[in-house]
Amino acid sequence: MVNKAENANQNKAVAESATGPFPTDKATSIKELRTFIGVSHGHIFKMMRNGELPPSIKLGARRVFDPIDLNAWWAARKSVA
Repeated sequence: MVNKAENANQNKAVAESATGPFPTDKATSIKELRTFIGVSHGHIFKMMRNGELPPSIKLGARRVFDPIDLNAWWAARKSVA
């Protein structure tokens, strides 16, 4: 018998596999990305310089990421690990 926690985890995995962890209705900010993956602001910029993240988009003073690119990047990282 599957308990509620296991069922919730399965539902979350199915939802993430279909769309990825980043919502596609708006661009993802650096702050949102660093909070999600758990690294510092400086480390995000280091990853950007080293080409470890998808290209970002400059909107005025903000730099954001296309969530579709981030979801593809996330899926590729999951398959490597």
